[in-house]
Amino acid sequence: HGDTYTTNMLSNIPSNYEYSSRTSNYTGTATDNVTVTYYYKLKKGTLTVNHLEEGTNKVLSPQEVSTLNYTSNYQTSPSTNALKTHEVSKTPNNATGTIGGNVTVTYYYKKKASQLTVKYLEDQTNKELAPSKTTTVYYGDTYTTSTSTSVPNNYELLRKTSNYTGVVSTNTIEVIYYYQKKDSSLNTSITKEGPKEITKKDEATEYRITYTATVTDYIGNGTITIIDTL
Repeated sequence: HGDTYTTNMLSNIPSNYEYSSRTSNYTGTATDNVTVTYYYKLKKGTLTVNHLEEGTNKVLSPQEVSTLNYTSNYQTSPSTNALKTHEVSKTPNNATGTIGGNVTVTYYYKKKASQLTVKYLEDQTNKELAPSKTTTVYYGDTYTTSTSTSVPNNYELLRKTSNYTGVVSTNTIEVIYYYQKKDSSLNTSITKEGPKEITKKDEATEYRITYTATVTDYIGNGTITIIDTL
């Protein structure tokens, strides 16, 4: 009775605990039996999850931050928003674990690939007029297509599907250019040298006909017939 006392917190508390509070009688003058209580709590750690594009470190989804007690198990997952245009290129080793301090988990993503196919067809028949072209494009990228120089010259573009240009958002893209045959034309010239009439039934007659013809927008075989009368 009457002695002055003071107390101290433990110096060897487990590493995952920290001091929280103590009763107000941690120091004072003893008047009877005295109980002093020190309270400790689990430390807290910050769990930070990042979602970045591989190579550029572009942020694909907002950073996720949460606070957890030490010894708490945690589990993270890829961002559904990032997975709309990308796929995980590498799952972090610490995607799951136990909190023992501040933890940073970083998911890296690469753009998803898509197959872009362009076809060149005859309207109505869907006959292939030029070899189709297939290229690899990536989600989120803008693409554009063009006509083919391999289409026969006697065809002209009629129409094309509305997705001939756009932004990649599906696994496969098919663009079709439709063509129709041009109207062919024939330009001719004819001259004739020789007599205009035969006056004697048995007389030999000789004359020369010169004929030229220019055909445009036609590929194939054709026959030109010249009819001449005296």
